[in-house]
Amino acid sequence: TTLFRSVWVCLVGGVARNGKNNVFYKLKEIFNKDLIGVGCAAHILNNAVQTATDTLPIDVQVIIEKIFQHFYIYTVRVHVLKEFCEFVNIEYKTVLGHSKTRWLSLFPALTRLIDMFDGLKSYFLSIDKCPILIKDFFNNPLSYLILIFLQIQCELFFTCIKSVEAKDISIIEVKYYVESITKKIESRKNENFFTSKEQEVLNSLRDEAVLSENTYIKYRNTFYHTCLEYIK
Repeated sequence: TTLFRSVWVCLVGGVARNGKNNVFYKLKEIFNKDLIGVGCAAHILNNAVQTATDTLPIDVQVIIEKIFQHFYIYTVRVHVLKEFCEFVNIEYKTVLGHSKTRWLSLFPALTRLIDMFDGLKSYFLSIDKCPILIKDFFNNPLSYLILIFLQIQCELFFTCIKSVEAKDISIIEVKYYVESITKKIESRKNENFFTSKEQEVLNSLRDEAVLSENTYIKYRNTFYHTCLEYIK
């Protein structure tokens, strides 16, 4: 009882919570208290990574959806893709789609694209009338590196969103998870965090004079800055 007399948290409304015709305003009127308006943490985190993804030089979300739609319900195309996967010696897996309204869909779809990258690339670059966006994507030497980087970041958000969506979680725990992911992003930005796979691909592009490390770090820092700015 003491807690509820001193702290009022209201999980409603958008960021601004303007106007009088909303639950937040009406609760303030009823209880005559200084309520603390808190948005949906899962929604905020999802929007943060989606917004940051849009700063990258390749529109990965559009590519994922276009590839998915290319194979969706087309069994003949899937059969041909299986043959290409066998040819490049990778295991065929069902191509996954992604929707901005499905909070946890980006990470698995991205991971599947990476797993199938060589097979998909061989398939699309061999067919007539390949969609130009997909053709440009697979011809772009930066594509695989951007996918690897984004997968690392999406895994972090994927895990955090699952945590804040847990049953019977308290607002204090939600606050902890949001602060935790914020610290991790800041640490990755400040320490220039690279995975071994990411560094391997970057070194290859640098040796081929395709991309300098400084340019790539700018892409990464813009991504991190956008994430932090949105969450805060």
